[in-house]
Amino acid sequence: MARDRYQELRAVRKESNADVLVEEVGERTKEKTDMENFYTRISEVDDRIDKVNELVPKIQKLYEKNLTSINPEKEKEYTTEIDRNVMEANNELNSIRRRLLEIENENNKPGFSSGDQAVRRGRHAALLRKFTETIENYRSVERDSQMRYKTRIERQIKIVNPNATDEEISRAIEEGNARTVFQQSVLKSERTAKAKKTLDLVETRNKDIKNIEKTITELNNMFLEVQDMVNRQQEMLDNIENAVQTTEQYTFRANEDIEQAIVYRKSSRKKLWIILFILLMLIVAIVLIIYFTVIRK
Repeated sequence: MARDRYQELRAVRKESNADVLVEEVGERTKEKTDMENFYTRISEVDDRIDKVNELVPKIQKLYEKNLTSINPEKEKEYTTEIDRNVMEANNELNSIRRRLLEIENENNKPGFSSGDQAVRRGRHAALLRKFTETIENYRSVERDSQMRYKTRIERQIKIVNPNATDEEISRAIEEGNARTVFQQSVLKSERTAKAKKTLDLVETRNKDIKNIEKTITELNNMFLEVQDMVNRQQEMLDNIENAVQTTEQYTFRANEDIEQAIVYRKSSRKKLWIILFILLMLIVAIVLIIYFTVIRK
């Protein structure tokens, strides 16, 4: 009965060890799966940023073609193509922003090892920097195109109505109402056709400018949101760096204490050997004194 009980206890212990091993393997597998999913999501965001970086030069070229075109039908085609590419780029930007925010929230959850946490925050910070550069580049293209469109409108208005003041032209562009500037020219019969044609072009350009302004506003808002993420991420990275520096300082001090303890230990051993030698010499002296004073007599 005792032997059977012993075998049962051994079986229970083996089963318990096996459960612990399975649990540890499961935790490592889960941790690996979490990091694999993280890398997949990082790669997807990176690919989307690259896609926007490909769309922006394409949008820029379409703006240039639209500005230099003298064919109304071609201008409509270019405008349609611009709108389509801008919408695609803006949708990608919104998707990237949302995904980066999701990754940030996930990184803030507990349960990650210090190594995985450092990797996660480092990769996320790198993507934020890349995304910020993309927004800046896109915003620069939109602003440049906006200024060129305004210059084109001013030139067209001046051709039809040389008497228009800079203030009138600026107000017409800002308010999107160029008809007031063209009224005097339209009233003159010999210039009516040309003025109407130019007015149509100017109104089309005004719509383009309004669309560009809308895009710039959206990019400005998105840039501010991303900057908030960058600041939060930088704060976390600074905290990690400070923790690492503090750990290094503690480690350095601990090493110094250990070295000092070793020195003290060596010094104590040396002193101990000296004391033992002195005691030995005292014993020998006592023995010699006893031998010469007592035994030889």
